[in-house]
Amino acid sequence: MKDADYILFEDYLSGNLSHEELKAFELRLKADPEFSHAFELYKETSGFLENKYKNEDELISFKGNLKNISENYFNKNNSSNNRSLWWKVAAAACILLFVGLYFFQQFSRPGYQEFANYQAISLTERGAENELLFKAEEAFNAGKYQEAEKYFEEILEDDDNNHELKLYRAISLIETENYLKAEEILDEISNSTSVYQYEAVWYKALSRLKQEKYQESAEILKTIPKEEAKYAEARKLLDRLE
Repeated sequence: MKDADYILFEDYLSGNLSHEELKAFELRLKADPEFSHAFELYKETSGFLENKYKNEDELISFKGNLKNISENYFNKNNSSNNRSLWWKVAAAACILLFVGLYFFQQFSRPGYQEFANYQAISLTERGAENELLFKAEEAFNAGKYQEAEKYFEEILEDDDNNHELKLYRAISLIETENYLKAEEILDEISNSTSVYQYEAVWYKALSRLKQEKYQESAEILKTIPKEEAKYAEARKLLDRLE
């Protein structure tokens, strides 16, 4: 039994074995019950991790780090050939546990992009002659938020009570990481009786999420009432944060 057999398990599951190595591996599975049992244990653990890390890049990163750690561990303990198989499997399981816990903590946090799903906005009617509104709409829908924010700012100079446009300006500011100004606008809307009052609260929570201020984001989300349209989304995000 090799010291780093579970690395061989991973190579098998990943399809990285040569034809000869694959044949030898499968023969060993049939001939060596302990080896076969250890492989089944590893396969189950690997399946668990794949369910935890849905993002392929995260899983690849996890496995790469695991492989490096395991190689270092077993190289340092090369003289322990007389140890039993269960001890090796236990050591491998410990590495999986601790490294897995670290990566789970790193990647289980919700991401801003998961929840910042902005619908295309429509500010102008066909034939309407408002060039600035058209440009703002076009820039926002194209994801050109810095450009869109400038247009919204200019439009609002003559339409300061338009909370819808203020909301879109705040979103543009969040996207360009101008959080202070964005939240100043959102606070103004949320402290009003506007129909956009709780949408502003939602986007302020997203602003804090993007800044990785998870606890602050959670506290803001708790202020959205059940009857509001954003409540279901807020609850979903809150469940991920807590």
